[in-house]
Amino acid sequence: MGLRSTRLYTSIVQVRSIRYHDIAQTIRARIVEGDFASGRLLPSESELSSEFEVSRVTIRRALEVLRDEGLIAARQGFGWFVTGDPVSQPLGRLGTIEEQLTQRGVKSERRSSTSGSRRRPRALPRSSTAIRCCA
Repeated sequence: MGLRSTRLYTSIVQVRSIRYHDIAQTIRARIVEGDFASGRLLPSESELSSEFEVSRVTIRRALEVLRDEGLIAARQGFGWFVTGDPVSQPLGRLGTIEEQLTQRGVKSERRSSTSGSRRRPRALPRSSTAIRCCA
């Protein structure tokens, strides 16, 4: 019997890791370590692209992976930011937001946006003439 040589075919994808996954993992680790605080903006796509020496398209793909995981969110005109832990409650027991925050160890506080009482403005006098808007 002759020896058979077995060839293994591997693609470039199998050998090389996908760059945006590596970048997403690095940003994820920085979020977990507290480098990027909850509710804070991440560096801009341009800044991240310079930091990782990749295109903005690659950065955007990495950020989209993290968005799909619920770790970050984007707001048009502001950029990408780290999402906070959502306040949730079981459906069997509904409670107030203050109760939920207290259970998490967060002190809640209520503030009034007005100080004192406001007087109602007097009614405007009625006019006997009609105002025309269009001729």
